Amino acid sequence: MKFQMLSTMRTRVLILILLCSMAAYPQKDTSGSLNALVTYVVSKMPGMGANAFIVPTNTELSVFASSFSFIASKNYAPVTGMVAAYGYSFYKFYDVNVRDTFYVLKENVPVQRGWGTYIYCASSQNNLMIEIPHPLWDKNTWDVGIRTFLATKARWYSLSGTHRYCNTDSSSDVAHETQTVFYKSHQTIACPLAVQPHGFDGTDATYSGYPDVVISNGTKTPVTLHYTVRDAYVAAGFTAGVFSTSTYSSLNKLGATTNVEGQWSNANGKTFVHIEHDYPLRKDTAAVRKTSNILIGIFSLSNAVTDQPMHAASFTLHQNYPNPFNPSTTIEYSLPEAGNVVVELYNSIGQKIKDLTRGLQLSGTHKITLSAQGLCSGIYLCRVQFQGSQRTIKLNIIK
Repeated sequence: MKFQMLSTMRTRVLILILLCSMAAYPQKDTSGSLNALVTYVVSKMPGMGANAFIVPTNTELSVFASSFSFIASKNYAPVTGMVAAYGYSFYKFYDVNVRDTFYVLKENVPVQRGWGTYIYCASSQNNLMIEIPHPLWDKNTWDVGIRTFLATKARWYSLSGTHRYCNTDSSSDVAHETQTVFYKSHQTIACPLAVQPHGFDGTDATYSGYPDVVISNGTKTPVTLHYTVRDAYVAAGFTAGVFSTSTYSSLNKLGATTNVEGQWSNANGKTFVHIEHDYPLRKDTAAVRKTSNILIGIFSLSNAVTDQPMHAASFTLHQNYPNPFNPSTTIEYSLPEAGNVVVELYNSIGQKIKDLTRGLQLSGTHKITLSAQGLCSGIYLCRVQFQGSQRTIKLNIIK
């Protein structure tokens, strides 16, 4: 107990010292292409057998956890000074292609620790985290990931810092070890939805009979979202399967049951999507682009997820407020699980006026603001469809 108290005190003192020293490390700004930056980072990663991954101490993990918390709360000033002692830089980055601002936390070259690169989109409304634990072993998954991150305007992009088998033991495998900054980022940021693109080689006899794509959350009980992902790959011309109780015997080698990020998400009410891609889906630029477009089509629709979704017990459509209204009103509904949602507006005689939203959404409470602009006074109907069920409320516009 005495040792633990001393250890905790040392950690707090170190963080305070780093905070006090932050003025010596002003944040720099830069611009360019994030895709090009990530390409460069991957090219400098220590490879298989390099033994270059340094296992971080608990104190070091605490420093990085604090850094992630500061970034997520948009309190950027302390971060540069906190991470400089570990050979890391933190800076604002304007991407000239997507015309948006990001914040980059990356290790300087040459790599000394191999703890990874982390990119935050400050303007994102999409509670999505793209994680790439095996960028070198699972060829081009990093490219699939950064394209998806940029196009969906996801909140975070996390990239491991070395080859999966950089060290001779398993310590550098960040998808299966918890003593890593990569895992700490997943745990600290705690995005409602985390997606990990992975890869396998279908020509390996181990995976004989496997489909092109295997989707899972690391358990035998996937949710609707996993089947939605499967259907998107099938619609694009690939074979795909979802790891579950019924498919356990045929897909268990790619079920991600030992993935530590998935275990944490499942234990803490978050959604985790692990996607294994056969090599042809990521072998070259054309394949990467096609695979990325599938993911973009799925996950760009999750923009309606609220910052802190609460898991609803049932599908519920609440009465809009205010009602009657002018100039606007809020429509609120709750989903017990992820799935496709259609919200439509009709006039009093049942004629459809327009779609208010349509697409994939996560479990939780969602809100839509409806403007009365362009609508006449009178009674309208709002209908929400989800999982074969529908709910309807009456709205009254008074002008």
